[in-house]
Amino acid sequence: MNSNRLPRVTVIMPVYNAERYVSEAINSVLAQTFTDFEFIIIDDGSTDASADIITQYKDQRIRFIRKPRNEGLVSALNLGIELALGEYIARMDADDIALPERLKKQVAFLDSHPDVVVIGTKSWRIDPAGKIIESMISVTRWEDVHRYLRSGANRLIHSSVMMRTEIVRKIGGYREQVRVAEDFDLWLRILEYGKVCNLPEKLMLYRSNSSGQRLTKILEAARCSSYAFDCYLRRSAGLPERTFDEFAASTNLSQREAEFLWSALLECFMIGDLNRADEILSIMNKSSQRFSIKLLHFAISSGFGGFISWIYKKYRGIRSFIGDSGLSVFVSDLKHRKRLKGSLCV
Repeated sequence: MNSNRLPRVTVIMPVYNAERYVSEAINSVLAQTFTDFEFIIIDDGSTDASADIITQYKDQRIRFIRKPRNEGLVSALNLGIELALGEYIARMDADDIALPERLKKQVAFLDSHPDVVVIGTKSWRIDPAGKIIESMISVTRWEDVHRYLRSGANRLIHSSVMMRTEIVRKIGGYREQVRVAEDFDLWLRILEYGKVCNLPEKLMLYRSNSSGQRLTKILEAARCSSYAFDCYLRRSAGLPERTFDEFAASTNLSQREAEFLWSALLECFMIGDLNRADEILSIMNKSSQRFSIKLLHFAISSGFGGFISWIYKKYRGIRSFIGDSGLSVFVSDLKHRKRLKGSLCV
């Protein structure tokens, strides 16, 4: 990066206890074919060797900030946004891998589409060991991404997006009151300023990791996601947003929580984390009388979890194949219609 001028892109990567994966993530950014970027890495109070690994890198594009204590993802992201010098901000997670053409293709797209504020990408999902599990994201056109968002469903992979810095700052960045669903809330607020869509190419390896924030804070994620959507609906109707406590006191979140728990359970089957799956099923058993949940819990406890996980992986492989075929638009539309039927906004 030429120190006499500003970089085109700022890559922001928060890190918290990611010693197992952080080198792969950093190497994938430094290996990008597009080189006009700065790379802000924020260690959010890690207690493992993450910071020691990061400081071994001497690339001039890296700006390393080490926070003395863990303050959470939203705080780290907003610090990165405040420090960013680039016209565009690219998100990156410390356990994911960016493929070499990612930044180049996203910059080219935003340069040629001034009405687009956020551009994500299709991705491969990988397990903790880095093995490809399936193809992710079949929705790319802004019309389709928007209709999903407006029905309460997120079709953007947070760590894959590139955003216009000016707009993200204008709306105040991420909001602490919707932590764990901070990205979904941001996309809903950005809809008021421009388009949000995905590139059709797979340009990321997204790691499913049972120790990640999304799987360890499932119920909180459900509540925050529902609150973000409630705020969006009220803004759209010209009404003031409620506080989180006001929202929680007036809303039955059991359906949303069940959806998130089920999604997390399936992800555990996909990566073979049967211990975590058993924990989630224990939570679901307490609030559900469904025979299928009790049967599944019994099967896991009886040693059939490995077989269930194998069957589910095969199913996801078939679904991934369909998602990459000409049937993907049809399948996505069916899923969207089903989602709308049970949506909070109907």
